Amino acid sequence: MEAVNTVAKRRPQVERSYQAADCVPAQHRLGRALSHLQRRDGRSVRALARTLGISPSYLSLILVGQRVPAWDRVARIIASCGGQPDDLHGLWERARGLKFADKTPGQYQQSLQAMLRGLHVAACEPDIRELTAASSLLRARQVRAMLRGAPDGPALAEWPAVSALARALQADIHEVRRLWCGAFDT
Repeated sequence: MEAVNTVAKRRPQVERSYQAADCVPAQHRLGRALSHLQRRDGRSVRALARTLGISPSYLSLILVGQRVPAWDRVARIIASCGGQPDDLHGLWERARGLKFADKTPGQYQQSLQAMLRGLHVAACEPDIRELTAASSLLRARQVRAMLRGAPDGPALAEWPAVSALARALQADIHEVRRLWCGAFDT
């Protein structure tokens, strides 16, 4: 009985620390996104590895975020699982420790929207209702516009809403803010 109570007392602390965006290393966020795509695709790790021509153990290391291969390999994994490589490119850049390159405001807007879509995949594509329930600042139409609408649409221009969505997706808010600032010259 004593051991059960000790485990039960520890569990909430682990969940709280996992929920904090700053506690999730970038390579693990990328791994979660890739793992989600693999599970959504329905193929086993072994079957996907065979398709990609890599070992199942190496693919497993990628899917848990312990290895971050070159972009061409990551893009092949994403495409093989039916995902959009552009959506996860920003997550891959962060996982590799790459900094944002100089971009035009339009390129920053596209990168911001792709980053939000990638974060959505890394969060296992929660339903719009779940995201809007996370913050009173978010509306379903607005979230859909941020994830899928035109990159220069008004939804991305509102930092409080972008910030609320990023927090709901457990993003590193500083990385998202840097993209947003570049997109809107602030």
